[in-house]
Amino acid sequence: MARCLALSVASFSVACCGAHAASSLDSVRSLIEKRSGSNLALRSVLSRLSSTDMDSTMEALMLDINRNIVSRIKLDHRETQHEIASVTNAIHQGERLTIQKKTEADKKGEAWKTCVESEKICVVGYEKTVAELITTQSNLDAAQTAFDAVTHVTASPSMSEFKIDFLIDGHSSESVASKLNMYKQEMTTMKSAVGLERERMHTDFAAARASLETATRKHARKTRRANQQKTRCQNKRGSCADKRGKRVVSMCAFGDKLNEKCEAVRSYADLMTKVDAVDGDEFSHVDRVNEWNVVQTALCLVRLLKESATINEASLSTCEAEAMSSFETEIGVLDRKSGTVNDLTVSSEFSCDAKTVTFGGGNYNLAVCGDETCPSQTSTDFTWSDNYSPAITIGDDDAEPFEFCE
Repeated sequence: MARCLALSVASFSVACCGAHAASSLDSVRSLIEKRSGSNLALRSVLSRLSSTDMDSTMEALMLDINRNIVSRIKLDHRETQHEIASVTNAIHQGERLTIQKKTEADKKGEAWKTCVESEKICVVGYEKTVAELITTQSNLDAAQTAFDAVTHVTASPSMSEFKIDFLIDGHSSESVASKLNMYKQEMTTMKSAVGLERERMHTDFAAARASLETATRKHARKTRRANQQKTRCQNKRGSCADKRGKRVVSMCAFGDKLNEKCEAVRSYADLMTKVDAVDGDEFSHVDRVNEWNVVQTALCLVRLLKESATINEASLSTCEAEAMSSFETEIGVLDRKSGTVNDLTVSSEFSCDAKTVTFGGGNYNLAVCGDETCPSQTSTDFTWSDNYSPAITIGDDDAEPFEFCE
């Protein structure tokens, strides 16, 4: 308070003319000493007055107070109100951006979840195809073995020897011809049997070759499918890794905005401490009200002295009451915006005292892709958590909001 009052009234010392004025001043000083002995500022103002030329004293005092004190009180009030509005707007902006970034992070979390679910379906399909490859390979190996068994066939037919005993069988042509015809029939029968066997073996060979070709085609088709699925899964893995990275960036951006909002909240609290401080700086509302009450009470008393009115406890109380009631009319009501700040902090979803933050989309506990490679994963690696609530750091300028932020 002394920052203004000492400046404004230190120059007032006027010569005395008239015993009544001197007596009135003494009465005022005694009354103030009795009523508010601790009000050094008011006593200081009135101690500068003596009883000469009260009109000039009144005019000079009013001019000096309005020029040096009232104008300063009004300016400090406006600047304090502006600072409160500025800090409150920063909190409001921080809340808006925090909600925006949280919404973005949740959407990216859902997009990543959808991508990973699609990747898992791809991996499950690939693993099924790989399992089927074992069967097609086994079938191919069996078909190859069967084919090899019928590819090279050796037939060794045998016939009895053609014998004629002329002593026993005779030597007539009919007898020889009969023997020869019997042998020819045996040869014909053998040839027929060999032909039938050859046809059977050829049929087996054709069937084995067809089976081998079929098994080869099936295995080749299954191999191509497995390779295609593997490529799709790898591509999907990279795409999901990109979505995961974007989700992380969004979560970190949310953490930064929440920290910025909380910094504004701390600035508001610091400002309110200054507003409520006694003998504080230009933001002290308590000091401004006290300064106003002092100078307005002093002016009121000076007017009463000028009018030769009786100065007593009742008139002093009236001056004090008028001074107190005129502050809000002349200077204004200080809007602390506590309701707005309460809505943006206590009632907010995002508290500055938060230890964890829950993000939408849940979380898959998967290995993180490196700069150049993504580790392969089996379907059993896709472990899902519905609740994803990582720890958050608020108010530490040397730390990132989340441990996964860079």
